[in-house]
Amino acid sequence: MDYYIPISRRLFEHQLWCEERVFSRFEAWLDILQSARFEDTKQLIGNRLIEVKRGQMLVSLRFLAGRWQWSTKKVNAFLDLLIQDKMITKETPKETGQTVLTICNYDKYNPQREEEETPRKQKGNTLETPRKQEGNKNNKEKKEKKDNRGSVDAAHAATLARKKDFYQSLVPFLGQYPKEMLREFFDYWSEMNRSQTKMRYEQETTWETARRLSTWAKRENQYENHRNPYPSKQEANDYALHALQERMEQRRSGLQDELPKPF
Repeated sequence: MDYYIPISRRLFEHQLWCEERVFSRFEAWLDILQSARFEDTKQLIGNRLIEVKRGQMLVSLRFLAGRWQWSTKKVNAFLDLLIQDKMITKETPKETGQTVLTICNYDKYNPQREEEETPRKQKGNTLETPRKQEGNKNNKEKKEKKDNRGSVDAAHAATLARKKDFYQSLVPFLGQYPKEMLREFFDYWSEMNRSQTKMRYEQETTWETARRLSTWAKRENQYENHRNPYPSKQEANDYALHALQERMEQRRSGLQDELPKPF
């Protein structure tokens, strides 16, 4: 592919990227690209296993709003812009309530490369007859597939066992943090790598669950604090009117003069 710069996923673990900030639209788009699945998988949502394809991202709008420090209205508008430009598609399965984002032409951003043969192998093959060359190739492929299948299955099983342990490690925090927040935290940090041998949190250089949960909760609280405390303008007006009436009543009864002065 022409005109591109290969970027390591470790870039998104750098402190500059992890710095708390309001994301730009470009940063939000880059975040979608790096968060999308690079292979077909399944994610556990409640008691359901949801199939997520390569180039898809299963997420809630509330999570994106907290992560990017935007309002949900701004998130929706941004996703609609990407849909209009045919960069993504969006759907919300009824059974999950989560949003599935599908990146159009995902292979252009994250192409799959075939392994090239080494010069030594190529040289050896040229000395063999076509029939022997084909036979050796078939036998080797069968043996490699058999060996790889056994090792991959064992590694995947071990990762799934650790994933269950990670899930259980979050149970003691149920009384401290909302259930929905813990679910989003688990879904994000338990995502497996391409070989399904490690989860996202296992690739961190340091990890303390309690501290990570605290940081996650603070980011969500920052988003909540930016929201209007009153659901509607009418309720805000009613509250202001009630406060004014109370103040006038206190003045009439002489209670206002009895209140302590600030200085």
